[in-house]
Amino acid sequence: VVLFSRFAKNSYISQGFNASKLEVIHIGPINNNISHLPPLESNNSLLKILFLGRMTRIKGVEALAKLSHSLNPLKFQINLVGQCSPEIASYIRGISNSNVLKLIENPTPNEISMYFEDSNVFALPSFNEGFNISSLEAMSYGLVPILSKNAGVAEVLENTPLARLIIDPGSVEQLKFCLNYLSDLEQGDFQDLARFSFELSRGFSFDRFAEEFLEVLMHEIER
Repeated sequence: VVLFSRFAKNSYISQGFNASKLEVIHIGPINNNISHLPPLESNNSLLKILFLGRMTRIKGVEALAKLSHSLNPLKFQINLVGQCSPEIASYIRGISNSNVLKLIENPTPNEISMYFEDSNVFALPSFNEGFNISSLEAMSYGLVPILSKNAGVAEVLENTPLARLIIDPGSVEQLKFCLNYLSDLEQGDFQDLARFSFELSRGFSFDRFAEEFLEVLMHEIER
């Protein structure tokens, strides 16, 4: 069984699967993320935080909505972008601070690209995620990631300068701590993290996944 992350592998093992039968291969964006240019330095004091995904509890959206009440609108802007029913949209708006948080429902591909390009930070406080491709897409635009340890893709941040931005699932307090930390950085230090995020993302692509998957497949055929 080929899985996208160690997090997913451990969940299979906990269900009784034989670890020797499980192979982890990290996937990456299907689009050509290596064509993106390194992020440019910005003097904008407003930290723009992007969440991209389905608006569900398992994604940790509520944590971002609740967090919006304790953030200064002159320093932070949260954009929730993704598929969303009218009922969930109404719920999110009801528990969030509209001065900080903006909800963009059912975006077009062009809108998604625009928010990638216009953001500084990607936040995913998910409770359960095999391997979130949007995180790597965001990093390929130079966004600094704040990821739940249950997001799968967070494991690529381990033992790097971005490791301190791995949080517990749905933790409002840890999200706030990370955002304040990033906001307080000197512009050059923030830019160093953005460039590191950009360079890290370049090691992950669908083509690389396909090559490694083929290697595993050929190995099994030859046994």
